Parts: sequence; structure tokens; C-alpha cells
Amino acid sequence: MKASAAFISAFLLAAPALAQEMQRTPANCPAGPLPAALSAWTDKASLDAAVSTAGLNAAAVAPGKAVTVILHHTRDVQYITQPEKPGGSVADF
Repeated sequence: MKASAAFISAFLLAAPALAQEMQRTPANCPAGPLPAALSAWTDKASLDAAVSTAGLNAAAVAPGKAVTVILHHTRDVQYITQPEKPGGSVADF
């Protein structure tokens, strides 16, 4: 009984560490051709995220197209409506 409790306790304490380790393991999948419906994803475009309403049209993303979006620091973004809790830990970068 004591051995079972010790084993279960050890497993429960180690489980979060094991889960984190599992998440870091990259997938070992060979890259293959994309299906025809996703073929446009191989040609990526760069796009700057908008920081104010003036830049929204230039920051539009077309469906079915791949983009690499350049995001801005939270402190640089002008919100239409201010968040209830502005900033947070991400605003300090």
C-alpha cells in the first residue's frame, strides 16, 4: 500500500515535467507536396500588422494566401477601444 502511494505520488510529481519534455520534441515528418487547395501557401508574402485604424487596409490578409506577419509591441498599438486591462506582462518587451 505504501509502495503504491509512493509510486503514484512520484508519477504525479513527474508528470508535468514529462509533459513539457514531450512538447519540445519536434515532429519527424517528411515534407511532402501540399494538396492543390493549399498550393498558394508555398508562396509567402510579408505583411506588417496595423498599429492603428489608418493601416488596416494595408494589413488585410487574403483567404488562401500565406503570409509572414510582422507584429508590433503592444505599447505601439493604438486600439479603437482600450482593453479593460491594458498591457500586462507582454507590454514590457
